[in-house]
Amino acid sequence: MSSTLAKACRTHHLPVADFYAKRGAFESDIASGLLKVRVVKAIDLRNARDLLGDAAVVNRRNLQSADAIIAASCRELSHSLGRRVIFYTKDWTQYSSVFEIQAYRSALKLRYLGRGKGGVPARTG
Repeated sequence: MSSTLAKACRTHHLPVADFYAKRGAFESDIASGLLKVRVVKAIDLRNARDLLGDAAVVNRRNLQSADAIIAASCRELSHSLGRRVIFYTKDWTQYSSVFEIQAYRSALKLRYLGRGKGGVPARTG
């Protein structure tokens, strides 16, 4: 989350104080129980490794390791809950990488926070 907040602050030319305020608000939401943090498990890391292989080698995507871990963890959460969960992202590489893999589309309702590109819709399910 820190890297996402930092990017938003850079993009919008916000002062450093805004970054710390936004990060503090996020951490307060976790501390208060408004947001729950899910611990990354070994299976998430194995699934992320497989996702990276599929994305990079098969589909020629430049998916980052952290983005793969996030997607794999969300898919595993869906499996553990026994229902599809909504996966939001503003990262087109992450979204399109996950979108191309049926195992992710069937477990997650994908939401890209932007417009679809190249015939790929901005949302599924």
